[in-house]
Amino acid sequence: MTQSVGQENAGMKKSQEPAVGMGVPVWHCGAGGKWLSSPAADQAGPLHPSTSWLPFSPRFEAIHHELNKATAQNKDLQWEMELLQSELTELRTMQVKTEKESEKYKEERDAVYSEYKLIMSERDQVISELDKLQTEVELAESKLKSSTCEKKAASEGVEALRQSLQGPQRQGP
Repeated sequence: MTQSVGQENAGMKKSQEPAVGMGVPVWHCGAGGKWLSSPAADQAGPLHPSTSWLPFSPRFEAIHHELNKATAQNKDLQWEMELLQSELTELRTMQVKTEKESEKYKEERDAVYSEYKLIMSERDQVISELDKLQTEVELAESKLKSSTCEKKAASEGVEALRQSLQGPQRQGP
């Protein structure tokens, strides 16, 4: 092993002799979970990985299982985060689109309102002109009635004059 591994675990002791056939020291876990070198194991030769970890197999399996579970959870969370980010991007895009449409509708509403005000103003002018024309019509009708009465009176006066002029002529010669 390297020098840094020995520095990481103060309880570790390096075997003085390399393992048979491997050329590296062999480390074993002793009581209390401390890593120790076993000279007997060093001399016995290389150990099969499954037998060297045999005392730790259930704990290792549990930790490995937890690691796999955490990794799967992490992948699920990453996938969910990516999904949420894509939804967020989509929602922000829709928000921008909706804001643009809202602005467009506000402009249309303002244009319609301005047109409405113009139409109402024109309507008021037309009503005012109609009232003025109605007054003029009433005045003209009144004058016409008055002139008709005057004409009738004048006509009656002319007829009376005519009859009075014709009356002495008949009485004459």
